Amino acid sequence: MKRYIRSATAAELQSIQASLSRTTNEDASYHEYLTAHIANVKGVWEDRIKPTVTDIELLILTEPLIAAHDESKWEDDEWYPYLWRFYPDGNMSQEDIDSAFQFAWLRHRNGNKHHWDYWVLLGEDNPMKLEPLDIPECYVIEMICDWGSFRYGAADGGLDGDNEGSTRDWYNENKHTMVLTEATEDLIDKYLDLID
Repeated sequence: MKRYIRSATAAELQSIQASLSRTTNEDASYHEYLTAHIANVKGVWEDRIKPTVTDIELLILTEPLIAAHDESKWEDDEWYPYLWRFYPDGNMSQEDIDSAFQFAWLRHRNGNKHHWDYWVLLGEDNPMKLEPLDIPECYVIEMICDWGSFRYGAADGGLDGDNEGSTRDWYNENKHTMVLTEATEDLIDKYLDLID
C-alpha cells in the first residue's frame, strides 16, 4: 500500500518556522534568566554566607541544597507555565496562562523546602488558621540566598534590573504576607545581616 503525504505549502512552512523561532527565542531568554538566577543563588552562598558558617553539619546539609537550587524549574510542569507567564508569545489567553502558572507555582512551593510556605500547615480544626513550623536553618539559608540573588551583582542592576534597596528592604516590605515562627524570623534576620 502506498502512502501519500501532502507536502506543506510554503506559507505553512513559514508559519511553522516563525513559531519555532519565537519559541526558541523565548526559551533562550527564560533559560538565560533561570541560569543567571541559579548562579546568583550560588554566588550569595559562596561569597556572603558560606564563609561565615562554622558548623560543619550545617555546611554539609546546605551545600547540596544550593547546588540543586530550583532544579524543578527545568521540568516541563514548571518550565512552560513560567515561560508563558514571564515570556508570553500571545498564543495563549491570559486566563490559561494564569491557571497554568498557579499550578506550577503551587507545585514549586510544595516541592521546594526553601519556600517559607512549604512550612505552613492548615489548622487541623480550622483550615483558615495557618500554623507555621520552624524552618530548619539549612533551608532558611537557601531561602535567603534565593531572595538575595535578585540583588546580587546590583552594580549591574542585579537580576531584576533594580539596584535600589536591599534584600532586607524587600523582606520588610513583604514579611506581613508571610506566616513564620519567631525562631524562623530570628534566623532570617541573622542571614539577612550577612548579605546586605
